[in-house]
Amino acid sequence: MSNPKTTKRKFNLSPVLPDKIPIGKKPHNLISKEQYEEIEIRKNKELIFSWRFFDRSHNLFNIGNIDSPWFISLFDCLQDVSRLTVQEFRQQSERRGLRVHPHNWDNASAQFDMPEEWFEQYEDNCLQFSISKARGRVHGILIENVFYIVWLDPLHNLYPPKERNRKVLEYPYPVTEYELLELENDYLKQELSTCEQLLDED
Repeated sequence: MSNPKTTKRKFNLSPVLPDKIPIGKKPHNLISKEQYEEIEIRKNKELIFSWRFFDRSHNLFNIGNIDSPWFISLFDCLQDVSRLTVQEFRQQSERRGLRVHPHNWDNASAQFDMPEEWFEQYEDNCLQFSISKARGRVHGILIENVFYIVWLDPLHNLYPPKERNRKVLEYPYPVTEYELLELENDYLKQELSTCEQLLDED
């Protein structure tokens, strides 16, 4: 298998990820009783979303050529998920509801651009969940009760459907209204420059 495509964006996860816990050690042996109790409390807190690591620049997840009803489905889904506690969210297993489960990076077409040591320690925190069966998935990292959205995947590009022998689908990067105005401005500048050159020749 060829090397997975990765985003050019670098994630600095140190501010949001806890210190490493040596393999085989229990958290409450390494942190204070108060910190451990806070972790337990957070399990029962409702999930919140962060867009801090959101990456729309990746060629497979730029949301190009996506219809507006998909975004309504996305917002409805995020609203429903934000009513769940962390425990309730994690219980939405691969065979239930949101089909929450960790990524299988060996079969993925891309990978989060995170340091390898973080993958080794926090692989189970890299999760995906379904918007709906036909509407794709949300990929991100769950730290305590915060789900950091990294990719929106309406086309199932991270894991293209094998039964249809489908490849990844790529669309041009969608531009914003501001970017369209910039392109139009550049075009008008070129036109003006051409007209000025013609006037000078006369």
